[in-house]
Amino acid sequence: MIVKKDLNRAKILGVFLDSSRSRRLIQEVSRAVKRGQKLFMTTPNPEFLVLAYQKSWFKDILNQADLSIPDGVGLILASWFLQTRPRLGQRTTGADLVARLLRQADENGWRVGVVGARAGDSQQAAVLLTRLQQKYPGAKISANSLGGDLVLACQGMGEQEKWAVQAMSQAKSGVFIGIGGSLDFLTGFARRAPAGLRKLGLEWAWRFVQRPTRHARRLWRACVVFPWLILKEKFSASGKLQAAS
Repeated sequence: MIVKKDLNRAKILGVFLDSSRSRRLIQEVSRAVKRGQKLFMTTPNPEFLVLAYQKSWFKDILNQADLSIPDGVGLILASWFLQTRPRLGQRTTGADLVARLLRQADENGWRVGVVGARAGDSQQAAVLLTRLQQKYPGAKISANSLGGDLVLACQGMGEQEKWAVQAMSQAKSGVFIGIGGSLDFLTGFARRAPAGLRKLGLEWAWRFVQRPTRHARRLWRACVVFPWLILKEKFSASGKLQAAS
């Protein structure tokens, strides 16, 4: 596993996040696979941090990650607003990260396990696996959760991270990462936001327009609750500094 003190880590709402660039992250993953090591990756977004603030068990799991990659422009803005050291300087979306990992798997013949895709619907999951295999023919993709070089957990926020930690305890090696519905974008089950919106960090708006009922609660957490918690952290820290002086 990676020694966390060697990475640049910021802390927001009690959750550690890596500021390393995506190229270095991919290098760390490739090195772990080559050496047969175990590695736990997470991709927190503002909604993750809200749940971690509310549920200590989730915060504990997130802080076990060897690599914690910020997915969400809100985390970058929060880092600068809170003046974390170091600053978070790069956002990597889960879908982009998964695509890069699968390209590595394709080029290097990695074994890839996919767990919980398409909400456990066996028929749709089988179609998804077939499409993935066609897109990345050099990888060995299956629904086998253990024994993979790369294991993609798709059960959704919280459940996938909990599952990954438990599965890692039984595995001898492998890179485990929770990815939500990222594979849907790579296999045609869902359509990503236009590139312009993605560059502006407005994918959440696209998803809300596409499925407002499903994403209303997520939007509330990310755009209302998260900023409120960041304001509380900012002024709480300011108050402590004034008291100390």
